[in-house]
Amino acid sequence: MRAGGDTRLRRELCSRVSRERINREVSLMLVSKHPVMAMKYIEEMGLFRVVFTFPGNSDHPIDDHCARSCIATLEEFCMLLDSIENSVFSGNIDQRADHRLICMYAALFLILSEAVYMDQNDEKVLFTCFS
Repeated sequence: MRAGGDTRLRRELCSRVSRERINREVSLMLVSKHPVMAMKYIEEMGLFRVVFTFPGNSDHPIDDHCARSCIATLEEFCMLLDSIENSVFSGNIDQRADHRLICMYAALFLILSEAVYMDQNDEKVLFTCFS
C-alpha cells in the first residue's frame, strides 16, 4: 500500500491530475458507503498531503498524526450520521447528497478549524479561508 507514498508517484499525481478531478473523486469517496475506508487508504498510501493541499506556511503541521486525527473525526461523525441521517437531511435526493458532502468535509477537517497560515502580506488567515 505504500507504493502511493513514492515521491515520483506523488509528483506525477500533482502534475498530471487536475485539482478539479481530485476534488471530484474525493467528493465521490466521501458520499460513498465507505468514506472512512477511502480516506484511510489515501492516508496509508502517503497521499493525504497530496490530495488535500494545505498552505506551506501554516502554524499547524499537516503530518501523519494530523491526517489520522482528521480521519478519526470523520469516522466518529459517520457513526453519528448513521443514527440520525434521515431526521437531519431533508429535500430531494440531490440536496441531501450535497448536505451530506458538506458535512463530511466539515467533519474531516474539524480539527483544523482554528489553524492559521500566513498569507503573502504576512497576515494570519484561517485554513478555512484557504483556496
